[in-house]
Amino acid sequence: MPPTPITFDKRDETDIRLVTHNVWNSSMMDPNYQEHFRRIYQALDPDIVALQEMYDNTNQLHSLFNSWFPNEQWYVSSQFRDNIIISKYPVLQQGFFTTSERTMVALLNTEDDLGKNLIIFNSHLSCCGNNDSRQYDADEFVSHWRDWRENDNGPFTLADSTPFIHVGDFNLVGYRQQLITLTEGDIDNENTFGNDYALDWDGSPIADLFSRHSHKRMGYTWRWDNSSFSPGKLDYVLYTDSVLDTSKHFVFNTLTMDSASLADYGLEEMDSYNSSDHSPRVLDIKIANVVGIGESIVPTIINVSAPYPNPFNPQTVIQIHLDKNTHLQVDVYDVNGRFIRQLANENFQSGIHEIAFINDGLSSGLYFIKIHNGAFHRTFKVLLLK
Repeated sequence: MPPTPITFDKRDETDIRLVTHNVWNSSMMDPNYQEHFRRIYQALDPDIVALQEMYDNTNQLHSLFNSWFPNEQWYVSSQFRDNIIISKYPVLQQGFFTTSERTMVALLNTEDDLGKNLIIFNSHLSCCGNNDSRQYDADEFVSHWRDWRENDNGPFTLADSTPFIHVGDFNLVGYRQQLITLTEGDIDNENTFGNDYALDWDGSPIADLFSRHSHKRMGYTWRWDNSSFSPGKLDYVLYTDSVLDTSKHFVFNTLTMDSASLADYGLEEMDSYNSSDHSPRVLDIKIANVVGIGESIVPTIINVSAPYPNPFNPQTVIQIHLDKNTHLQVDVYDVNGRFIRQLANENFQSGIHEIAFINDGLSSGLYFIKIHNGAFHRTFKVLLLK
């Protein structure tokens, strides 16, 4: 059964919408591709855009967004290698964050709408088999964040509990340790970069947001049919979930949309594929609701249906019913307790959600799906048949 489409409107007009997008060697500035991009961005209507592989100058980008959104005021960061940010919010501070110059950081003036200013880290890490380079950048990121917080040694003054989002084309096609470092602060080379350091303000890991396509139960963000590589998730959204909440989020891909939806949003089927090999990731955010001392906490009601079908091939689906917004993590382990993959780690809105465990090259046998947060734990056993 296909999933319910995710519509492009915000759940709440006060949410702030961020789009991260690798635009394939500045193709956004190429007149041969601009109509694809115009349709995409007008359909998504972002507030903040983090771009990678943008090598053209900022004045051209500023003019382009002004022509697409003539009633909006846009602000453009400086260009940091091929990373750049364009935003409806003024850029207060900015700079490189790693010595490879593959990660930039900017502070946006979101205080009126978000309650606090917002830090955006925008990264384009080394591609393909460059595992050592990506791990070096990940280790250095944690080290610099630790020094910034502990010693005020950073590109600009850091206010306590400033929310941040780390987005971009991470190119994580190799070792899992790179993602562990970027989320949990587990430094691989401690001799060079020092001790591990938890990245969120409350001493916990930051969240790795998993999004599906708006109209299909798939999660890849990169696809190039002429490549030897299969489609994969190369583009990431990490965020400080102790101080930020997510609202609507999805991967934008016109190839997975039905003709009626394309027409509704003024899109064409090949807009995504003809504009870039990367799909935009879309995220709406708001400040986290923190319960103060003396306030009562109403428990969340979580109803989870058993995976169906079971046994399964090619996929089994778990349905989750929530009475209010809740953070859940869904992990898969094999019969020996080895971690296989993460199906979700995000803030879910109240309502009904479906989580799919898809066989994409797994061996037949027993697997365990663990659904949990700080107060809830549920594990299901499923059997993959071939």
